[in-house]
Amino acid sequence: MLLRTLLVLALIVVAAPSVVAQDVSSTRISQLLARPVAVRSSEIQELLDSLTRAGGPLVEPSLESAETAIVTFLWQGGPKTTSVVAVTPSTLHDFSGSVMQRIEGTDTWYLSREVPKAARFAYRFEVDGPLKPSHEDPQFFRRLSTWLPDPRNSRFFIYQTGDTASVLELSDAPAASWSRANPGVERGTIYEATVPAGALGEEREVWVYRPASYVTTREPYPVLIMTDGRTYLTQLAVNNTLDNLIDAGRIPPLLAVGVRSPERDQDLTCNRSFGIFVAEQLLPWVVARENAANTCRSCRNQRLQPGRAGRGVRGVAGSGQDWTSPDAIRVLQTTRAGERMAPREWHA
Repeated sequence: MLLRTLLVLALIVVAAPSVVAQDVSSTRISQLLARPVAVRSSEIQELLDSLTRAGGPLVEPSLESAETAIVTFLWQGGPKTTSVVAVTPSTLHDFSGSVMQRIEGTDTWYLSREVPKAARFAYRFEVDGPLKPSHEDPQFFRRLSTWLPDPRNSRFFIYQTGDTASVLELSDAPAASWSRANPGVERGTIYEATVPAGALGEEREVWVYRPASYVTTREPYPVLIMTDGRTYLTQLAVNNTLDNLIDAGRIPPLLAVGVRSPERDQDLTCNRSFGIFVAEQLLPWVVARENAANTCRSCRNQRLQPGRAGRGVRGVAGSGQDWTSPDAIRVLQTTRAGERMAPREWHA
């Protein structure tokens, strides 16, 4: 029987409620637009200076709902700037709705959206890009390296590629208690290794998580595999989340393997070679070194059930993996705790 395990391409994250972003008007921007063009520049500079002190985009109360806020992203361009896109969680679903507008008579660009007050997410800006959404541009994910953080926001996140994104956390964002190293919770361990990846013609770095209770004498552990492994296990500290979930009895003790994905637009777009690597090279490597389950039969009663479909390139990769090795991989793709991703939805 072929090796069977769990391939998780997008982890459950703390997310905002299912509120669809709306094109709205900012009170402050509306006031600026009503002013004579000749005096706009100085007033906009005052606004930008205040946002630098506050550390982020312009956030105003919503007149429609107590559960949402009006967030206005601003970018100070130059006289030759031709376009700016506010790259947020909704951009993959609604690229045209992410294109910013220039304030007439200035080099300042803006985009106002209605966002749940419970939102926490990363965002960046694409300046003078090709204005093509992901489904029209095969090189879309190569453009990530050109996207810029918000110079007025001191909160940021650095991806495994070295790219930096700004982080916006609104007033009602839930406490990140699951992702913290909580007192009294035993912590698992992580080690780094290199796996031969003949199907890809190279070697791949992996990060392996062992639960705190790991022993070699018990029933084999189920295996959780994550792409973008360095990001998840060294930057997002998903090991803390696993520790906490295991301690709370929400999931059984398991092994987690994070795979480095240096070329996401190749690995995560139904790449048959990547699927072969995972099913025929990575998983046997794990089983040979760890007390890992080599059949899903041993984990069927441990409450690890497939979730809803994922999104973005990880969701595409899951579909490709399921097609490439249906007898070797059980695909679990989740982006929210059991909820379907709605188009243009704001989430962590």
